Amino acid sequence: MGGGVIALGLLAYGAVSLFLKDDPLPEEGSLSQAESLLFRPPTTLYQTIDPNSGAAPETVLDARAEIIADMRAEALALVKHLMTMFPLDENADVLQGDIYENLREDALSMVAWKRALAKNPQRTDLYEKLGEVAAAQGNQEQALAYWNQGLQTNANAPNLRWHIANAYLEQGQPEPGVQLLTEECRLSPQTARNYFLLGQCYRQMQQFEQAALNYQKATEIAPDYYNAYYGLANVCRMMKETERAKEALEKFRALKQRADASEDRQIKVEEMPQFRRRLAAYYIKGYQLYAQNRKVRQGKILLQRAAAVAPDWPMCLEKLATHHYHINRLDEAIKFYRQAQRLDPNQPMYAVNVGTLYRQLRRYDLAEKAFRQAIRRFPDYSPGYRELIFLNMKTEKNLSQTLSLAQTAVQLKGSADDYYILSQVHRVNGNGQAALSAIQEAIRLDPDNAEYRSYDAIIRRPGTK
Repeated sequence: MGGGVIALGLLAYGAVSLFLKDDPLPEEGSLSQAESLLFRPPTTLYQTIDPNSGAAPETVLDARAEIIADMRAEALALVKHLMTMFPLDENADVLQGDIYENLREDALSMVAWKRALAKNPQRTDLYEKLGEVAAAQGNQEQALAYWNQGLQTNANAPNLRWHIANAYLEQGQPEPGVQLLTEECRLSPQTARNYFLLGQCYRQMQQFEQAALNYQKATEIAPDYYNAYYGLANVCRMMKETERAKEALEKFRALKQRADASEDRQIKVEEMPQFRRRLAAYYIKGYQLYAQNRKVRQGKILLQRAAAVAPDWPMCLEKLATHHYHINRLDEAIKFYRQAQRLDPNQPMYAVNVGTLYRQLRRYDLAEKAFRQAIRRFPDYSPGYRELIFLNMKTEKNLSQTLSLAQTAVQLKGSADDYYILSQVHRVNGNGQAALSAIQEAIRLDPDNAEYRSYDAIIRRPGTK
């Protein structure tokens, strides 16, 4: 059933698994003299500022300001190096723009993003960024020009229609927004904010039934989207649906209260961890630039600095694990995943990746132990079941039990790939008709997948078991 997969990476710094093929990146060629001049990040470990210490207030504030200034200088030195190292890569300019944006240097950020656009005019995400800055500065006309230019570049670019519709709505013109958002919902059907804003447009147009449908859809996609419940409560009141309005308002109040009390919404007394993580994220993006330019090994020093700057952030350790996976040092990758697990024991991806790496090392007993621990600890995380299925299929052990695992994975997620795996397990266990039914469901969910259709043809061949 193939070489298996490994779940690596948190996309956009969120807890989302990224599955990569089990092929390390190729080795880089020899370095030129200029390329051999590696970036040498500072070695200073920024101290923690305790505002409750007995030190004089001016001492505490001066120390904090000095550390933040040092972090700013380090970030700018990093991006200057990246732009020297990769002068033709627009991603270095994009990172510089992002850094300036975080430093609230809007004019400089826009210069950097425009420079990136000159190198790659197809970057519609930059039109979105430029429009957002223009809108924040109160220049709505310029913002709309950027967003429309982005759509002219790529008519299927995400988010731009949302921004344009939002601008029209703020100007009291909901009608153009309906058409824009209907198309945006078609392009990004799982994005709750599109339906919410469409509900806002319909509400302003006093088409309350259409508004309610879109608010409801937003809550189905994002059950914690409390603003959508508030909108739903309002339009239900307008339609005299008293009980439904009451239920929606109660849901809004409960979710809003929980969100306001959540730790990430509290104003931190000490913001230094936030600055540390932001600087570490710049180093991670710098490493990604090295990786995109086939200089993985040289970029390692950036990941090491990220981990030194933000030692309590498991993202840095996860990226180090990914790096060692890419250069085929799987024992080191396991070590860093174990360290990330200690920092964030509630992240199931780390546990599953440890088992997958053990499987690749052919330490099958340790792999099985890791997968079973992951399933026991995270019974609702389907990749744990799938990876144990891959292991059992590879070792040809516990095949009857594997059927139960595959059925559980289908119940948890029910993706096309889950049904494809279930079909394979049924076939191995001699359940031909069940295998056929499962692959048919996979094809129904993903009709354009050539691999599924090929497997379906194999099952249907006369004499095939």
